[in-house]
Amino acid sequence: MMPTSTQNNRNSDAIVLEKIENLRCDIADMKKSLKDLYDSFNEFQRASLVDRTQIRDEVKSALRRIDTHDVQIETIASDIKKLEDSMRPLIFANKILAFISVALGSSVIILIWEIVLHKIQIVFP
Repeated sequence: MMPTSTQNNRNSDAIVLEKIENLRCDIADMKKSLKDLYDSFNEFQRASLVDRTQIRDEVKSALRRIDTHDVQIETIASDIKKLEDSMRPLIFANKILAFISVALGSSVIILIWEIVLHKIQIVFP
């Protein structure tokens, strides 16, 4: 009976060693997977940090351009206000000149009409 128990011990030892070897391979695979995951995560963090830095720089640049445009808009608005103020007297003068032009033009048209109808004769001395 001894030889079978020794043989059983050897078989069980071989099975245990095989299982230990399988566990060792699985642990090595898990270590490799964890290392790959760690490297991927670090690369993602680096890329994310670079992206955030670029976005922050672009936002700062856009804000600077907006501030510049705000100053330009304020300058243009003040120039428009000055032009509107300087145009008020010209608008009044334009109305007066338009009235005079209409009166003079209608007088000339009436004169020509009267000449055509022979109510007025032009005599040269």
